[in-house]
Amino acid sequence: MSIANLLKKNDYSLFCDKMCVLNSNIVVNKTTTEIVIPNNSVTDILSTNFTPCDDSVKVKIEFSASVFGTVGAGDSLFFEVFRDAVSVGIFEYETTGLEFKINSPVSISWVDEPATTNQLTYKIQVTNPSVGASYDVKLSLVNRSMAQLILSEV
Repeated sequence: MSIANLLKKNDYSLFCDKMCVLNSNIVVNKTTTEIVIPNNSVTDILSTNFTPCDDSVKVKIEFSASVFGTVGAGDSLFFEVFRDAVSVGIFEYETTGLEFKINSPVSISWVDEPATTNQLTYKIQVTNPSVGASYDVKLSLVNRSMAQLILSEV
């Protein structure tokens, strides 16, 4: 039987040294709406609910977006992931001592161990500590790029 037929039949014993489970518990939240992260602010970007199937599973959190704008000299953008109100990971988009123009994709992955089967809310928040009107940063320019949050069990 081919691997394609195994996948179609949801046969969970694939060719590996231990049991492999095909994951069907995946949640995706995406937007093509431009998101402005004003200077000197904290902005919620995307959030979505997720219910783990088992209290022993890990949740893989993947976030990606295109970032456009200017960050002040020595400042950084901070991308933080929250499970409900608890911070479970932070990523610093660090700059050097100079003003920094950003025009690039950001892709971040975290693995969380929530130890529950209750519904959880995961949220991505961005902190832009630069001060001054010229330091507004944008994610996902309208109709040109997308920001997305993907949650899956691993």
